[in-house]
Amino acid sequence: MTSDERQLDTKTKPKGLRRCFLAGFLIVFFAMGFWFRFTAVGGPPGTLMQVNLFQFYYYEAGTWLRSSGELAALMPSLSHILMTLGFHLVYAGVGAAVFLGIGWGILKLRGVS
Repeated sequence: MTSDERQLDTKTKPKGLRRCFLAGFLIVFFAMGFWFRFTAVGGPPGTLMQVNLFQFYYYEAGTWLRSSGELAALMPSLSHILMTLGFHLVYAGVGAAVFLGIGWGILKLRGVS
């Protein structure tokens, strides 16, 4: 095997694993976004609604942007929105790592190493 073939081989190998990681991340990210339910403040002032995670981001961010800064029981906070988004991204990353491991195992079983 020449150095050009070896270089071409190393460039094409991780592509499958990148696809596995990206597919796992997107599947978990969107599944969580549509499946998990949260209680958000939206609609008329002080109204609580059961919404999915993507709607939660929308309503909470909108309410936070429109808030007057006064303290209230239902006042949304940016830290709560960012913390929820952080957990969402971490769980999607863990799901992507699981998909990456599955893809790596499939490549090993096929004999592509």
